[in-house]
Amino acid sequence: MHQLAITLLLGLSQILHVQSIPTDHNHEWLIKSAWQENKEGRMVFQAESTALVESCQKSPSHYLQFPIVILGVHELSLDGRNLLVFGDPTFKTMRSLYGAPSLSCAQIKDGKSLTWTVYSDSKYFSRFAAFPKETASWPMLNVMSESLNVMAVGSLWVMAFFTLVIFLGRIPLPLTLAVSFSNILISIYFLGAVGGFFGLHGSPVAVLKFADLGLWLGFTAFSIALRQQGLMDRPLSIAFLINCLVACPAILLGDTLDAVQLGTTIPFLPGMIFLIYFVIKTSIHLHRTGFEKQAFFACVSITLFVTVCLNDLTVVTGLVDGYMVLPVGFMAGLLFLAISVNDKIATTYKERDYLRSNLEHEVEKKTEELRTKTQDLEQANVQLKETQAELIQSAKLASLGTLSAGIAH
Repeated sequence: MHQLAITLLLGLSQILHVQSIPTDHNHEWLIKSAWQENKEGRMVFQAESTALVESCQKSPSHYLQFPIVILGVHELSLDGRNLLVFGDPTFKTMRSLYGAPSLSCAQIKDGKSLTWTVYSDSKYFSRFAAFPKETASWPMLNVMSESLNVMAVGSLWVMAFFTLVIFLGRIPLPLTLAVSFSNILISIYFLGAVGGFFGLHGSPVAVLKFADLGLWLGFTAFSIALRQQGLMDRPLSIAFLINCLVACPAILLGDTLDAVQLGTTIPFLPGMIFLIYFVIKTSIHLHRTGFEKQAFFACVSITLFVTVCLNDLTVVTGLVDGYMVLPVGFMAGLLFLAISVNDKIATTYKERDYLRSNLEHEVEKKTEELRTKTQDLEQANVQLKETQAELIQSAKLASLGTLSAGIAH
């Protein structure tokens, strides 16, 4: 399984023309050791720079930003003296999936040569998209890669709680649970992505399994919520469920980082195709039938999911050196899902109030009609009795006249 994962993932990198070491580093870094396997079976890369140290000494207020090496450990030393260790070199615990170190130029003002060493327990992730570079402002990479993940965990749990409290009893229970659990399960991914901040003491393999399972189960709960609202048709919902059933066992059976990553990568593309199909289909429906808030908010939610997933996919596969924006997109996407459900509730209550109002009006109208008919019947009955009395009186008079005529005759 491990060797198959490496073969397939490295084959994907070759197809995408992803290089493990960028070719353009402006001669600021001297590569001492390209990616190679050490005696512990881990991949190691090492480079040193004197040019960046000299540049930093001229601008001590600047910073050095190091690139993302997914699940990697960074060691920085100045003239042989350890400066910084980012991550756990023993790989018994994990700080974060996508974090990277940064360094103030003031920290290297007294040195001559900066050595950067990177360790990776994954052959697929033994790569980076750009060499460390000097920046004038404080680097934002870890804000996007770590701080936003921490924020996403708290935000999604709050949304899950309020969704449960607000929606329970107002909409069908399966829909309430699907919306709440989509928040909880996706938050598990972000929890795993910054496990070190929450005290998760597990190996990178265990933490990656934990995170990726949460992501796929969260996607499934999300699709169930759309199905419960009547926005996702049955075949697409079943296809998405099957996709998840393929991903989860593959992730669970993975015994290395590469094997677990393969379990996530294989169903990822079909999952994105399903979601893009849903967006296109819903957009066409909105164009043909006119604006419907519930469908519109659901479409916005899915569009945000797809956009951030595709962006982060380019970062994870090494195509670009960019920011991970998954927390922002997922928080916004799940918020729009909740808005869509809330609009469904508002529409249902509006229809109920309309029917209740019309029902009361119809009851009053029918009661008035019944009262009028009753009065008409009572009046007709009185007239009938009067006519009956008149007929009896007329009959009596006629009989008396006949009798009188007979006696006279």
